[in-house]
Amino acid sequence: LVLHCEPCSVPLPAGVGQPALTLPAAQLTLSRTLTAQNDQALDGLLLLGARALAPDAEAPLLTAHWQARRAGPGWAVRLNWGEHPVRDWLALLAPQLPELARARIDGTLALSADLQLPERTLQLAPVLQGVSVQGLGTEAWAHLHSSCGPRVAVDARGWLARAVLAAEDQRFYEHPGYDLEELLTTLHTNQQRGAIARGGSTLTQQLAKLMVTGGERTLARKLREWLYAVEMEQTLGKARILQLYLNLAPWGETADGRLVCGAEAAARHHFDVPARRLSPRQAITLAAMLRNPTRGAERWASEGSVDRERLVCLGRARAQKFDGGWADYTPPAPRQPGLHVFDDYPLDELVDCIDWTPFFNAWELFGKYPAILTDDVVGAQASELYRDARAMLAKIVDERWL
Repeated sequence: LVLHCEPCSVPLPAGVGQPALTLPAAQLTLSRTLTAQNDQALDGLLLLGARALAPDAEAPLLTAHWQARRAGPGWAVRLNWGEHPVRDWLALLAPQLPELARARIDGTLALSADLQLPERTLQLAPVLQGVSVQGLGTEAWAHLHSSCGPRVAVDARGWLARAVLAAEDQRFYEHPGYDLEELLTTLHTNQQRGAIARGGSTLTQQLAKLMVTGGERTLARKLREWLYAVEMEQTLGKARILQLYLNLAPWGETADGRLVCGAEAAARHHFDVPARRLSPRQAITLAAMLRNPTRGAERWASEGSVDRERLVCLGRARAQKFDGGWADYTPPAPRQPGLHVFDDYPLDELVDCIDWTPFFNAWELFGKYPAILTDDVVGAQASELYRDARAMLAKIVDERWL
C-alpha cells in the first residue's frame, strides 16, 4: 500500500506550540507482517519532501524507516531517520525562514522517534553533529546600543548573575547555545499537561528571542531562535552573551507603563540600589521575575513575593536534595592498595594534564579551556595570561622548585 499527499497537514502532539505542520509532500509505504507471536506488525518507508531552497537546486527528501507493533488497544510506532543535513530539516519544517536564504548552515541530524497511537504522545532521540551557523550578523551585537539605557558591566560572579543562571539556565557554561536534554524534558512535560507549561530555551536562545524572533509560540520561531543561538555561541562567546542578556532582559513595567529592562534598571527600580549591591535575596527575587516579568513585577509590588511555586522553604529544599545512590554503591578496590610515595616525579609529565579553566575563573575570565583562548571577548586577555602562566610553570619545572 502506498499513500501520497501533496501538500500534507500533519497533526502535532499537544504542547508543541501549534496544532499541525504543513509539509510540501509526503509518501508512506506500508506492508503487513506477522511476528513470531502472531501479532500484527506494520512497516515501511516514510518519505518527506521539502521545497527546494533555490530555483536550480534539487528538493531535499528525508527518508525514514518505520515499524508499528500492537500495544494494547493502540499502536507503538518507531521511526528512524539516518543522518540528513540540518539545512534540509529546516527546509522541511519551516521553509519560510528568512535565514535559510542568507545563512550558511552546516551539520547533520539523525533522529529516532517513538509515537504512541491513538494518544499521539511523541518521544524523540536526536543526534546533532558538526552544527555551525554563519551569516546572521550576530557578531555586530557586541557593539549594539540598547534602548534600555547605557550598558553596565554586571559582575558575572555576583549574586544576580548567579541567581539568573540558577533560575534560567543551569548548564549555561556547558551547552553550545541549546540544551537538547532540557528541550526533550520540556516536550515530555508539555505533552503530559497538554499545553505549553515550560519553554526549554537556554539563556542564549532567550537573548535571540529578545533581539530578533519575538515571543510567538510556533515551531518556526523556535527554529529561528535556535539558529541565532548557535551562531552567537561562535561569534560572541559565553561572557558577552551573559552580559548582553543581563543588559536587555525585561523586568516588568513602571507605574506609568514604561518598560524596565536591564539588570541595572531593574535593581534600581525594584530595590533602589545598583545591581552590584543587590543582596542574595534581592537577586533571587529578580531572577524569579524572569519567567513572567510583568506578572512577577506586579506580584512583587502588591504582595512582596514573586512566584511561590519556584521559591520553596528550606525544609522542603532539604527534603528534595539530590540522592546520588551512594548508599548502594560499592567502590572498586584499587589495583595497588596501600600508601605510595612518588619521589622526584617528573613534573613535566603533569603539565599537559592541567585543566586551566579554574585558573581563568580565579582571574574573573569565564569560559572553558582551551576555547577561552579564542573567545572574542576575553580571548586576547586569556591568551596573554596563559602565556605568562606557562612561562612561570616552565620555570618551576626547569628549576625544580617543587
